[in-house]
Amino acid sequence: MEGKGLDELLEEERFQRILIGGLRRDLTLAPNSLARFYQLIYGVKYDFNELVARIKGGARSLADAAVNLTAQVADELLAGTVEKLVRDVLTAARNVMAVAGRVLGDRHYEREAVELKPSYEQAIESGEEGVKVFEELLEASLSTSPNYCEPMFGVLSLYRIPWFYAVKAYPGITTRKVYLNYATTVEYLDFLREKLGWTEYFVPEVPGESVRRRFTIMGYEEGSLGKALVRLISACWSLLDHLAREKLSYGAGERLLEPFGLRLEPESYKYVRRALESLSGVSNLEAPFKHGLYARAVGYTGKYPYNYYYALGERIFDRTLPVPCCYYRGRVKGLTVDGKPLPDLLRYMAPQMYLGIATMEREGDEYIFVFYSR
Repeated sequence: MEGKGLDELLEEERFQRILIGGLRRDLTLAPNSLARFYQLIYGVKYDFNELVARIKGGARSLADAAVNLTAQVADELLAGTVEKLVRDVLTAARNVMAVAGRVLGDRHYEREAVELKPSYEQAIESGEEGVKVFEELLEASLSTSPNYCEPMFGVLSLYRIPWFYAVKAYPGITTRKVYLNYATTVEYLDFLREKLGWTEYFVPEVPGESVRRRFTIMGYEEGSLGKALVRLISACWSLLDHLAREKLSYGAGERLLEPFGLRLEPESYKYVRRALESLSGVSNLEAPFKHGLYARAVGYTGKYPYNYYYALGERIFDRTLPVPCCYYRGRVKGLTVDGKPLPDLLRYMAPQMYLGIATMEREGDEYIFVFYSR
């Protein structure tokens, strides 16, 4: 479409819908028109005012009115960043269903993964159901957020967590049974290990099984259903964050979704803010030790380090959170990190890890601990 003549494009019905879909008798676009959707989200542009002026001036046909007008697609909108984020969500969703089909032994999920492509990607590309598909995608992305979906929160809560806090948060984790189907039950811990891929991420090298077990960090292994679900949450957050944050390339600071009557707070930011508000009532949120702000850990050297935060990855917003995101990096030996007591840091981080807003990650021969602290 980029750079093509408007008269040529309007000869095809699918491009008519993209370019003038929803054009009213008074030659204005309806607020919910398909053409307006593609202008705002895809960045499809042409000299609409000139086209209308020619029609009002007595052009014999729409094709005559469109002569020497060209269409453009703005790279920064859905043709660029948003398109990639949409595809990331679809890829993550297909991966969840494919892994679920494998570990649960149900080919239905694999068929659903295959069928996901034509029902979303092709519809978005063709423009025939652009608005409807986009609304469905937003609704589906919101429905995966731990802000609203309790099962997804449950998955997130076990993403990276000390064993001592996992058994506190889920007292029946070693004794409960869960139903795989109407006739089969398994131990809850076996279900987590075998179906979600929940396993030991870090085991301290210390004598004494009980101490070692207590401070073991559990998490989802690569290629597991648990890891796939966490990546889906992260991909949906990235899409929703961008749509809530991004401004139109024209207009007086209007956010991308405001013309559709939507004003969203970035979904990951909202989740972290709510998590910190809940923790503030039971904790002073002051870590036993830290190196500094998380922004510095990821290499940011600018003036706005407080705008960086962790939510299943590095994120940034133009408003600061009530408690800044911080980090500590060091070598772990036994139950110390650079000589400091690791149990003290893990006890502080554990409630945040349960909420999915703190983590412990390997970086070469060191570990980085990311958490929120005043």
